[in-house]
Parts: sequence; structure tokens; C-alpha cells
Amino acid sequence: MEEISLISLLELLALATATFLGLHFITSKERSQKLLGGFLLLGFVFDLSDRSFLLLGYEFPFEFIPNMAFVYVPFLYFYSLQLTGQSNRKMWRLLYPAIIFYLAHLVAYFNETDFYFFIENQLAYLFSIYISFLVFKAIQIHQRNIFQYFSTIEDKELKEEV
Repeated sequence: MEEISLISLLELLALATATFLGLHFITSKERSQKLLGGFLLLGFVFDLSDRSFLLLGYEFPFEFIPNMAFVYVPFLYFYSLQLTGQSNRKMWRLLYPAIIFYLAHLVAYFNETDFYFFIENQLAYLFSIYISFLVFKAIQIHQRNIFQYFSTIEDKELKEEV
């Protein structure tokens, strides 16, 4: 067993905290907290497993697991939609790319196609950027709705002055 550095210990502690916060939130009664828990759990549980196995001297079969960005990044978007009251059934369509890429990942893994893994990682980054823009757009729509419906409270303007 290798000697554990302080930074490795802190990284392991952060991953464990995020994973257990995900478990805590996913068992909540509120839907928005469940979506936040899904984001945290899916985002960090595999990294925690990988670090734990490495510390114990085992190698985690990380190549077998597809890129999790196709799953946990949409949960951040679902969480923002739930908080802003804009959620609908169509939002779950963002998980379709995950299904497609996971099936393709399994085929590429068993055929030992290395180029696919490069393309998968690049598309995962682009997908994450796209979801970030969707989150930003949802927040902007919510901000406009707040300004429209609650523009004056006790004769105070909430609109920004230009």
C-alpha cells in the first residue's frame, strides 16, 4: 500500500462528502433535492470508487464505465428547471444521448476501438457546455419572469436601471 499524501486524503474526503451528500439529497422528499442528489451521486461515486481502489492497491475497471457526463450533467439542468418551476416531461429527453453513447461504448469496449473513446470524451465536453448554456437560459427566463410578475413591491423597482 502506498503512502497517502495530504492532497490525496483531502481529495478522497471531498469525493466522499459529495457522494454522501448525493445520497442524503436523493432520499429527500422534495423533487428538486432528489435531482441535486442524482447530480452529486452520479458525478462523484465512480471517482470515489476509483480513488478508494487505488489506495487499496487495486485497479478499478474504469474503461468499462462510459463517460458519466452524459448522465450527471443533465441532472444539474433538471435541478435548475425544478427550482425555477420550468420542469416538464420533455426535459428527460436529454438522457437519450447517454443511452446511445453507453450502447456505443460497450460495442467499442469489446471491439477495442480506441478512437471511439477520444470522440466520446470530446462530445461529452461539448454536451456539458450545451447543458451549461441551457442552465444559464433557464435562469435568465426565471429572472425575466420575476421582473415581470413582481416588478414593484412597496413602490420599489426590482428592474435593473440601464
